[in-house]
Amino acid sequence: MEEVLNQEPVLLRPSKSTNSKSLASAISRELEKKDSVCAQAIGVQAVNQTVKAICIAGGFLGQKGKSINIRLGFVDVHVADRDDDITAILFRLTTV
Repeated sequence: MEEVLNQEPVLLRPSKSTNSKSLASAISRELEKKDSVCAQAIGVQAVNQTVKAICIAGGFLGQKGKSINIRLGFVDVHVADRDDDITAILFRLTTV
């Protein structure tokens, strides 16, 4: 069990065209295997898809008696075709 807790969380990078149900499945699957998962969203539509996916994943995990804990934050991301960094919202998800 200690090995699982010390693993680096998977980083998902949803976009505005990400299917929220597919993202929810990925979140649920990773939270069943690991301690935590992170999603990094850039832009209002990507944030919207991520929030919808977290709600759906909460339903999936709720059927198994688990709930999702969310910690939000900001992270600066370097994009290859830009000279400056842009700010993304980071969702760190764990199960309770």
